[in-house]
Amino acid sequence: MKKITLFLFVLFVVCMTWQTNAQTYTQSTPVAISTGAGATYTSTLNVPANGNITDLNVDLDIAHTWVSDLVVSLTSPNGTTMIILDSAASCSQNNIDVVLDDAAAINVSTVCAPSTSTTNPPTSWAMQGTFAPNNPLAGFNGENAIGDWILTIVDGAAGDGGTLNNWSLIVTLAPPPGDIAECATGLPLAIDPPASITSTINVTETGVIGAANGDYRFDDVMLNVASGWASDLDFTLIAPSGTTLDLSSGNGGQNGLNPAQNLMFTDSSGNNVTTWGSAPPLADYQPEGGLLNTVFAGEAVNGIWTLTIVDNAPFGDGGSLNSFCLNMSVITVVGDPPVIACPTNITVNNSAGLCSAVVNFTGVAFDTEDGNISGDIIATPASGSSFAVGDTDVELSVTDSDGNTSTCNFTVTVVDNELPVAVCQNITVDLDPVTGNATVTPAEINNGSTDNCGIATYALDVSSFDCSMTGD
Repeated sequence: MKKITLFLFVLFVVCMTWQTNAQTYTQSTPVAISTGAGATYTSTLNVPANGNITDLNVDLDIAHTWVSDLVVSLTSPNGTTMIILDSAASCSQNNIDVVLDDAAAINVSTVCAPSTSTTNPPTSWAMQGTFAPNNPLAGFNGENAIGDWILTIVDGAAGDGGTLNNWSLIVTLAPPPGDIAECATGLPLAIDPPASITSTINVTETGVIGAANGDYRFDDVMLNVASGWASDLDFTLIAPSGTTLDLSSGNGGQNGLNPAQNLMFTDSSGNNVTTWGSAPPLADYQPEGGLLNTVFAGEAVNGIWTLTIVDNAPFGDGGSLNSFCLNMSVITVVGDPPVIACPTNITVNNSAGLCSAVVNFTGVAFDTEDGNISGDIIATPASGSSFAVGDTDVELSVTDSDGNTSTCNFTVTVVDNELPVAVCQNITVDLDPVTGNATVTPAEINNGSTDNCGIATYALDVSSFDCSMTGD
């Protein structure tokens, strides 16, 4: 299969040819090389392919008299620079038409064939064919090919000039990573007893969790668990780096996992796991400690992922971890991803009499192909939801017609600014006939005090009485 795409701008042409085993990118804009001494000339070639290099060759077409005047180097988008052509043979012949390939038997620095052609295009060449570069192009292996590559030519002597006619990069990339769908082995494991267990998954794929093309999106964590008392259990996921995420702590009441149930944790869920009571769980929940793709952003996927389950009341209720699976998918961007903008962080006071507030907000999203797609934004939690007192992380997500998804986050803070209502009652206290003292507790005085978020503590300014305090 051969596909040729041409991008034309004013005096600028870059063509890209897709081949079976490599991709060829060509910069065809000529660069004049003057007859002055010591001048430096550069040409830039943008490579759009996103992937790690496993092999790199360079094709050079340079018309120039006395080619040993020239030193040619290549700089990658990562900043690595290699001298790839420097004629140590003091070659006084003209013109270069070479492919530089590490696998070639002859080094280009030793080549100097008779050539007197001064026309462009040349009719003969001092260097023509496939040769090994001065320094191995393998020095670029492992780097991501995407971005601007710079070819630099230094003309070290006066009196001879020419033209860089064109140059190409022939790039072979590592195969793209595959989706991850891994499950732990060695299950089921009994719970309570023991009071805590761990289960591991060894992910061998390489890559990072992120939002760019080729990164991994953490789709979900799926568990199947049985427990005689679900709310005794805390579930924690630990990345190979040691980063931890609380999936659920103390939820599910007594019977939420009796009998065994599936527990799915995914960022796309609109369900709060802290609302899970003594009943079978919903189809999915957001992790209690934060979003998977936020907490683990930038983390390497390869290595040992660990699930820990701790029973905080190990009284022999019994149970088991029956399955533990991770699912991650490779992000493939077609076209330009949408651009989404969140509102700034929002702070509001609680609604009167409630330990929460209803908060409304909007985001804005635009896409190169689809235009204004703000109406497609999905908010988690949704605008108009009731937000509890404290901080809540909100994610806005939008997907364009190509399937590209962009997200942003902001924080909603609800402040409890409502004072509690203290209701007291009068009481009569008899002093102790022996000591002459008496003590009163807040519960004896309280006559139905209330607070919208619940009363944390009661206190009295005077709780001890003696004979000097008789009367009202």
